[in-house]
Amino acid sequence: MILDTEERVRALLNMGL
Repeated sequence: MILDTEERVRALLNMGL
């Protein structure tokens, strides 16, 4: 079940950036 997909992507982007 993918509920917080956007949150996870945002976290990964923040870590990458």
